[in-house]
Amino acid sequence: MKKARECLEHALQLRKGVGDHRGEGKTLNNLGRVYADLGEQEQAKEYLEQALLILGKVENPRMKGATLNNLGRVYADLGEQEQAKEYLEQALHIRREIGYRGGEGKTLNSLGLVYKALGQMEEALQSYMGALSVSREIEDREEEGIVLNSIGTLYFERKYYDVALACFLLARSILEEVRSPGRDEIQRQIDVLRRKIGKNRFDVLLVRIEPQVLQIVEQALRKETQNPSS
Repeated sequence: MKKARECLEHALQLRKGVGDHRGEGKTLNNLGRVYADLGEQEQAKEYLEQALLILGKVENPRMKGATLNNLGRVYADLGEQEQAKEYLEQALHIRREIGYRGGEGKTLNSLGLVYKALGQMEEALQSYMGALSVSREIEDREEEGIVLNSIGTLYFERKYYDVALACFLLARSILEEVRSPGRDEIQRQIDVLRRKIGKNRFDVLLVRIEPQVLQIVEQALRKETQNPSS
């Protein structure tokens, strides 16, 4: 990751030197992502805000949408949820406008996380359901698993432990199928649930839930669609 950062910083100087605004904006965005992955959110924010300014000079809506999305995620990591929501809503608008369905789904999932952090659980669930619908439509199995994990954490907080466990099990199955490293996070969520309700209750729940995880998840989501305030 640090090597990637060094390469990008070198590329940035080259792009600036030849006045390549499009390339400069893209490189600044990529640097922001690298710093965010390194946990250096303030530095990430600085690069992403520079990228946004540069991208205002060129016609590249897809890259602008990506930068807005990344800025939203960084602000969320910094605990500034209202600002995060603003950037993510802008990203969502652009991604829908240009028909970038994969990006739309990822932004919807990120928006769900922000709504959840703000305590707006109904809005969070609606965003997650939108993200799930998109991931299934474009057959992005990894993203589907990631979104199901998000939905599971929301049901966990609402103390619907049966639905939460079904979401986690389905998410784990999908992420194992595509060999995604995200499956480790799912296992952590399952372990948290086990500790929360106790091993005996968890084991009973697992025996009941495991054979019908898909049916339980779909039934819960249909209920939300029919009666969102429930």
